[in-house]
Amino acid sequence: MVMSTAPRASTSSSFQAFAVGLLGVARGRKGASGETNSLSTRDATVSVDTRSTTRVLLEWSALSSWRQQGSEHLQSGYRPDPETLVACLASWTYVHNETGALIFASLPHTVFNTDAMSRYEAADKIDLFVCSIYFFGVGTCFVLSTTFHTFMHHSKTTYDFGIKLDYAGILLLMYTSTFPLILYTFPCRMYLQALYITVITSLAGGCMLATFHPSIGGPHLGHVRAFLFGSFGLASFLIPILHGILAAGLEEQSARVGLCWIWLTVLCNGLGVVAYAFKFPETWYPRRFDIVGASHQIMHTMVVFAALAYTKAVLVAFDYRHSHHPIC
Repeated sequence: MVMSTAPRASTSSSFQAFAVGLLGVARGRKGASGETNSLSTRDATVSVDTRSTTRVLLEWSALSSWRQQGSEHLQSGYRPDPETLVACLASWTYVHNETGALIFASLPHTVFNTDAMSRYEAADKIDLFVCSIYFFGVGTCFVLSTTFHTFMHHSKTTYDFGIKLDYAGILLLMYTSTFPLILYTFPCRMYLQALYITVITSLAGGCMLATFHPSIGGPHLGHVRAFLFGSFGLASFLIPILHGILAAGLEEQSARVGLCWIWLTVLCNGLGVVAYAFKFPETWYPRRFDIVGASHQIMHTMVVFAALAYTKAVLVAFDYRHSHHPIC
């Protein structure tokens, strides 16, 4: 009797364990499909360990409280909270509402793959100086942006530090972009070059300090940062351009620095800033642009186009300088 009872108990226990396992899997699948959010802590822990949950996208209401600041206009498509930095890297393998930003933030090679390198043999010390500074700013901006958007959902500490580096990269790109403009606009006036670079460096330093200040670094203050960056851009580009037009004439200044390409750069950056500041189009069309087409993605797209346009302006200025050989 004893021998016949033991197997039954074992079979019964195995069946119960199997049934519980099936129930857990069923609950995990149900939660993954978004049909219910009433998973127990144990179920949630089990589901995190499976491969499929790395592709589960969250609603804004399901995010941790620190991730809900300033992002309520995008209501879906969020990556789950990762347990490790490696899990953050894994988010490159599936589509979410930061995929567009990641793709465009990782495209600095589109700038470096232009025909700029073919001019290396003809470049002198001034060309190498201004072009190296500009390309350094482009590369650093894109690297910092890609890094931030990859790891931004890891923790609040990572987010707070990363977003400041992202802002710093944008400011660095804007700052380094002024060097070709100033040195090619005033090729023989060293005192003006020094004056403009000193003033712009001071403005960039002030913007950097303001950006890292806690009172302006919050995600809900995007419109304030957009105004700050826009003001810096206007002061750093518009004033030297107008000065060059007054000194040499519109036609000469346009040929000297590739003015039409600079205006295209301003247009691209302006469209990106406006979209980001007003959260267009997701504010007017909820959920339609959560994955593709949100204001943040528009801004990153415009930054890439602006970098390409400005690189063309630098090449035009380079060619003009070497074809006209200004005598100082």
